[in-house]
Amino acid sequence: MGREKADPMPSPGPELEGMLRLIPSRHPESRVVEETEAGWLMEWDSEGQPPLRFQLDPLGTELYRQMDGTRPIASFVESFADEWKLGFLESAALWIAYTRLLSQRHLLLLHSPPSS
Repeated sequence: MGREKADPMPSPGPELEGMLRLIPSRHPESRVVEETEAGWLMEWDSEGQPPLRFQLDPLGTELYRQMDGTRPIASFVESFADEWKLGFLESAALWIAYTRLLSQRHLLLLHSPPSS
């Protein structure tokens, strides 16, 4: 009754495949307040509230800069995996977590790809 080994490279499930097709773009109500070597200081105006500010580190700034509303998350995952010598699924997990965080902070919008 030995335990079977898990497949080291499981294929992406439907939820992951759906996330990888989403296209991230910068939220139109967010803006760069300050650009420094430490990264971008971002601000988002919320109705009736003081502006919310978020500091992006240098890597976060570079990733955010690339999100222009034209490329699906999958294309970022592939190039990030190559650059940082990561597996595809590890890179996908990092990208999805990052895009969710930026979306929750109103710095990013996630769009479905156009229908063919």
